[in-house]
Amino acid sequence: MGEVPWEEAFKLFQMIVKSMKSVEVDPTIKNLSEFISALIGAQIADDEVGKAMWVCLGRCTYGGTRITKSTFEDMKARGDFIDVCIEAGREILNPFMKGLYVALPRLTEMIINTRKPK
Repeated sequence: MGEVPWEEAFKLFQMIVKSMKSVEVDPTIKNLSEFISALIGAQIADDEVGKAMWVCLGRCTYGGTRITKSTFEDMKARGDFIDVCIEAGREILNPFMKGLYVALPRLTEMIINTRKPK
């Protein structure tokens, strides 16, 4: 992966947090890596998250080459797209999420509670 500037990384973080209400959070997730993977995997289809992710991916490499949208035109590479997004997302979001790790059980409960009908 490559170095992603603060502004681009924070924008991805903001878009992930903004769209968290639509994420099904598995209450059995026990570590930060699983939590970030679940968020990225669930949010790739969100347009705003997708745009922010592509900006960040443009700073990363795949197979030793800088990622562009044409990187995943090849069918073999396309099969790696989700894994690349998750791996990049983990690396980019981990610094923002470290402080949340201790609060993960409470955060998960809060997300689940916002989804319950009132």
